[in-house]
Amino acid sequence: MENLILEPTGKTPGVKFETTGILEISGASVPENPVAFYQPLYKWIDDFVATPVDNIEFKLQFEYFNTASSRCLYEMLKKFEKVSKTKKVIVSWYYEKGDSDMLDTGSEYSSLVDVPFQFTEH
Repeated sequence: MENLILEPTGKTPGVKFETTGILEISGASVPENPVAFYQPLYKWIDDFVATPVDNIEFKLQFEYFNTASSRCLYEMLKKFEKVSKTKKVIVSWYYEKGDSDMLDTGSEYSSLVDVPFQFTEH
């Protein structure tokens, strides 16, 4: 299994999924076809959770994401909810100083899935 690294574009976030268990998405997410963008990420996660790595940190540092991207993000969080029954999973939600909307969004996600969240202002 190899790391999954995608450089950010004007419409898609940067992705850095490492086989060590650190999985990071950062930037803006407004792709024209979010399912097409996120599908390879779903597959990588599905393959990765079968590896012997026991600790997973899902780091999210979005500047902005649209409604369609939010559904894709929810799907990934649901995958980690299932994984958290057999592995240690934490979601690290980063938001810009003063961005209460992004903090509220992260808080809402944390109430929808049974995975521990850590919130960090930067």
